[in-house]
Amino acid sequence: MVYKINHIYSHLTYIKGYIYEAVGGEREPLYYLIEFSTLKKREEYIVDFNKRFNKMHNKIPEDIRPSHAATKVTYVRGFDPKFVLTLK
Repeated sequence: MVYKINHIYSHLTYIKGYIYEAVGGEREPLYYLIEFSTLKKREEYIVDFNKRFNKMHNKIPEDIRPSHAATKVTYVRGFDPKFVLTLK
């Protein structure tokens, strides 16, 4: 149940950010943190995922940016579970 609420909240936050950007406004810093925590590797090269990951990480303000350990965990969670085994 909590997962569904968090999932719905992240989608609503994404839509809100998209609307702000479409009308020329800036997104809230919390949007970047939520977007960063839900990053997943799509059908793309690892290099492209790394660029997208780093770009989103750099958009997060310093005062709310995750620690290095949390960033590593988020990076690994971005991959398919079968692929994660090869990363270890």
